[in-house]
Amino acid sequence: MELLKSLLLPGQKLSCEQIEMLESIILLYIPWLLFFFLIRLFMWINNKARKRKTGAIVFALLTQIFLPDPKVEHTIKTVVIQKQKEAKKNQQNNSDMKADENN
Repeated sequence: MELLKSLLLPGQKLSCEQIEMLESIILLYIPWLLFFFLIRLFMWINNKARKRKTGAIVFALLTQIFLPDPKVEHTIKTVVIQKQKEAKKNQQNNSDMKADENN
C-alpha cells in the first residue's frame, strides 16, 4: 500500500526496496504486455486487410520480404525434385513418341 501511495505522491522519493519491487513487477508483466500488444496489432492489421486498406497490404508485403522463410531448404529441394520428375516424364513421352513414329 505504501508503494502505491509513494507512486501517487510525486514529492516523495522511492526507497531501494520499493524500486526493486517495482522492477520485479515490471519484469513479471512485460511478456504479458508484449503478448497483448502483438495480439492487438494483429487484430488491427486483420481489420485493415479485410477492408482492403493499402497500409495493411504494404505491411504484409514488407513482412514477407524481410522475414526469412524457415523452410527455404525444404522448399528448394521440393522444387528441384518436381522439376526432375517432370524432366523424366518429358523424356519418356519423347521416347514413346519417337517409337510410335518409327512404327
